Amino acid sequence: MAKRDTYKSKRERVKVLDEVVKEALNSKTVRLVLLRDMKLNYTGKVTGKVYRFDGAGSTLPVDAKDKDKMLEKHGGTCCEGSGSNKPQPYFAVV
Repeated sequence: MAKRDTYKSKRERVKVLDEVVKEALNSKTVRLVLLRDMKLNYTGKVTGKVYRFDGAGSTLPVDAKDKDKMLEKHGGTCCEGSGSNKPQPYFAVV
């Protein structure tokens, strides 16, 4: 059985590929992944850019100037009943 294309259109696929190529050519960005099961709009503390994550596992190129503050963002605790009371990160570098 052939694997289904997850993109809605060729235009969407091209847009995503263009974004990946631009990111690769621009060393001033880093790709972060959202670790939380939620949609999140995050405003970069340094650049003021708005990053829109669509849920757990979604990735975006992030300006390197915003990266450190985003990686510092933690909240909540992991896994109720697990005994872990450490705040969990929102983002990780891909």
